[in-house]
Amino acid sequence: MTVREMSVKVGITERATQRIIADLVRDNYIKVTKSGRNNNYEVISDKHLKHELEKECQISDFIKVIKDSKATS
Repeated sequence: MTVREMSVKVGITERATQRIIADLVRDNYIKVTKSGRNNNYEVISDKHLKHELEKECQISDFIKVIKDSKATS
């Protein structure tokens, strides 16, 4: 999925999407590797959430909730 496709799907600007991706890379929530002219992004699923209330939860827990909610929709 391209940055443009992500921004359309989420309903924000392409530039906002790029800033969010940059923040996630900086905070080591996603890893970027180059593949020719393209970037490939990998979610670091064992990383813990930052907020005090969710600091015991990993990214994988959050992704599971999203996937489960889509499966029941």
